[in-house]
Amino acid sequence: MTEVIGLDELDKNIADIIARLGPEAIQEMSAKALEPIFEISQDLVPVKTGHLKQSGSIEKAEDGAQVVYDADYAAVVEYGSARREAQPYLRPAIDEGKEDAVNILIDEINKRLE
Repeated sequence: MTEVIGLDELDKNIADIIARLGPEAIQEMSAKALEPIFEISQDLVPVKTGHLKQSGSIEKAEDGAQVVYDADYAAVVEYGSARREAQPYLRPAIDEGKEDAVNILIDEINKRLE
């Protein structure tokens, strides 16, 4: 079994950052970091009527922020169903934009801790 050294210290450092910056700052930084993922998802989301695309947003959450598509059928388009083939738009956006999102989040944290 592989042992990862330093996780306890990392957890403590993250908790310290959250405590220093506060939940509102964490939400704001998370929302900013998610912008590249949201923009990519908007480019990828299939458009028939435009309702699904218009239902997309970045929303603050209790522990940060999240990209949300709240059209009733958003999950069926993303994951498919027995009668409909999946047309993923959010998962590929995450895959493509996650590195940019992490870099933005790191930059935001560093700015606020200076």
